[in-house]
Formats: sequence, C-alpha cells, structure tokens
Amino acid sequence: MDFTGQAVTFIMTIIMGGLLGVIFDFYRVLRGVFKPRTVTTYLFDLLYWLLAIILAFGGLLMTNWGELRFYVFLGLLGGTVLYYKLLSRFIIWCLIRLIRLIVFIAGWVNRLIVACVIKPVGFCGRMCLIPFAYVGRKTAGMQRRTASLIKSWLPASKEDPPKKE
Repeated sequence: MDFTGQAVTFIMTIIMGGLLGVIFDFYRVLRGVFKPRTVTTYLFDLLYWLLAIILAFGGLLMTNWGELRFYVFLGLLGGTVLYYKLLSRFIIWCLIRLIRLIVFIAGWVNRLIVACVIKPVGFCGRMCLIPFAYVGRKTAGMQRRTASLIKSWLPASKEDPPKKE
C-alpha cells in the first residue's frame, strides 16, 4: 500500500477512535442517568465492545481491506485520546442537556395526553354511567319493598324436619 493509502487509513482510524469515544460518552451519560443494575451494566459494556469491534473492523474493511498495522492501533488510540482531551466535556454537556430536554418533552407530552385524552374520556365515561347509577339507586328501594311484599304473600316456612341418623 502506498503512502497516501496509509495516510487515509490513519486519518480514518483517528476518526473512528473519536467516534468510539463519542459513543462511549453517550453510554456513560445514559448509565449515569438511568443507573442500571450491575448485570445490566455488564451486558451493555459487552454490547459496547461488540459495537466498537464491528465499527473498527468495518472501517478497516472500507479503508484498507482489513489489514491490521501498527499505525491502525495508534490511530484508534490517538483519535480516542484527542477526543477525550478536546471534545469530551463539551459532548457530555450537550448529551446531558439533550437527555434533559427529551425527558422534559416526554413529561410535557404525557401531561398533554392526560389532559386532552384521558381525562375527557374518563369524564365522558362517568357521564354515561350516571343514568345507570340513578336507576340503581331508585331500584334498590324497590327491591327491598318487593322482597318484603313477596315474603308477606308466601306462607311461613316450617322448620326443616330433623335429619335421621
């Protein structure tokens, strides 16, 4: 491979290292916000590294047909270090603000749905049940009167004969 091909590969690995740093910061911010349990953290750590391997290998396949050279590792490490020294704090700040904005918007949408859909539907449901509640209250008294009337018409019941043993 000529020098320009190696230079392009080196620049791409620096970019991939920075991209992996951004993805890791995003994962760190999410882990800090949601505070998952230990097992979940291990699982997502594994998923991060699988994603990192896939991205690095895919990038290497696109730039130099997957050849592993020493400068590839230097580029990945250098890109990650440059990202953490220059951009990490700003990206974390932006990600935290973005997550707060998403949570705020989700809460606002939730309150909007409750106010515009759930409460009116519940109100209409209660309004539809008013006639049934009224009829139930009115018929409860009639049921008592009817039961006492039927009892007065029926002959007095005799006690059950004793059981034979």
